[in-house]
Amino acid sequence: MIMTKGNRVVKLILELICGVWLAAALIIGSDTAIVPFMVLTVVFLIGRRDYISPLLYLVIPWSFVFVMYFSSTIVYNQKTDNIAPVLYIGACILLIVGGFQIGDKFTLGGKRGISKKSDAVGSIENQFGAIAIAKLVTIMCAISTLGSLLSIVDLLFISDINTSSLTLMRESYVAKETNILSQVSNITSWAGLVAVPALFFLGKKANILQRIFWCVAIVLYVVQSMLSAGRQVVFSIAIMLLISYAIVLFIHPKEERIVNKKARKERKKYRRYIIVLGAAAVAYMMFVATSRTNQDISNTKIGVLQYYFGFSLCEWLTQFALSIPAGLADGIIEGLVYFTHQMGQFSVFWDIPLIGPFFGLYSMPFLDRRLSFLNFSYSMEEKMSYVRNFMEGRGVMSVGWRTAFSYYIFDFGMVGALIFCVILGIIAKRIYKRFINRRTFFSALELIMVVVYLFYTLMMPATCETGLLFMIFFAFIMGKLEKKHLIFRYVIE
Repeated sequence: MIMTKGNRVVKLILELICGVWLAAALIIGSDTAIVPFMVLTVVFLIGRRDYISPLLYLVIPWSFVFVMYFSSTIVYNQKTDNIAPVLYIGACILLIVGGFQIGDKFTLGGKRGISKKSDAVGSIENQFGAIAIAKLVTIMCAISTLGSLLSIVDLLFISDINTSSLTLMRESYVAKETNILSQVSNITSWAGLVAVPALFFLGKKANILQRIFWCVAIVLYVVQSMLSAGRQVVFSIAIMLLISYAIVLFIHPKEERIVNKKARKERKKYRRYIIVLGAAAVAYMMFVATSRTNQDISNTKIGVLQYYFGFSLCEWLTQFALSIPAGLADGIIEGLVYFTHQMGQFSVFWDIPLIGPFFGLYSMPFLDRRLSFLNFSYSMEEKMSYVRNFMEGRGVMSVGWRTAFSYYIFDFGMVGALIFCVILGIIAKRIYKRFINRRTFFSALELIMVVVYLFYTLMMPATCETGLLFMIFFAFIMGKLEKKHLIFRYVIE
């Protein structure tokens, strides 16, 4: 829908109506507040061109968490009348948003606003940049393939994990000892992630063998994650696919696609990819949700979740879960629990006696372990054990998601965490502006990783995942090199 003035007025009226509806549902504690929230979200997104703003991937997911916390759709036992931790999370989010707004005051050099492609780099140089980046992506995928194969060999033939069920597979993976193969894989297999945006932005510049190799590297990275019965790799790739597609839509707005048959065809092709791969990712994560069940606690996954997280479902949601196939119900309820329990977990964490500050190392376990020779007051294992014992002592699941803000508190203190949120918002805006101004491959990669990081604040800092930590470092380093070396500069077409 092209947003004319009349359409914008209608959209604004609908947003106000949905907003009042949502506010009324939350005030009365309705168990159906999720309905006006979903309607409001859809109305808000209709007609937008800028699906690449990092704030969308922060505010919308967190709004869902807040709506679910204050409604009675799902109620957690650890929910208390203490509003302080809820207000603190709200303050952190608002400060990120505020930092994003004032980040616009910072200049990045060059022109403000959207640059024309011809202003950034000439067509011949652009072609050379595409070839150089395609070769770099292929090298990264070779490194990733080696790492993934080492991990697969380790898991299947050396550590001999139990593959008879996902539950036993996960247990044996967690219990396995680290060896040289797993260590090498840990620092190399992530490199295949760079192929995800490359398939969107360099697909026509790379030859067919390169594209096939890129896909193989991604698949092997997913397979080695599947052998640990994990879902984080699939989840992070899904987010990267989504924002990559959003960038394609931004570069080729609807007005252009209407008159450009080629652009319209490209959009449909990418949309099919997103639908198929998104459905596959959801199906896999739901399969894991159904299969990783502790039969000693309950015969159903919902029962296991209730045991660990301590929650009750409203009547209509309970009836809905009973009316659909058990596997589908397990997947839906687990997804709902995983993205609503954070507030309760953080409320419990709120009372922990603080240790630190650790100046960012608690949010980066890989670096923390590498720097253990400096003899910090707490090792990474001691920090994790300290938090785990506290949470268990309060009767809640010790490994639940406590939001990224709990990590920031340990790293920088209560006040320092708030300041860090402002800085995070400023960085996000600077990177967003950098992409708007340049539209290059590595500025897009930086934007993708910022979006991933902001979305992950629901759970933990993205830097807790070694693969994402290296990917963030790689994106920022290459973004700097791109400014100085034309060979790595390619304007997305």
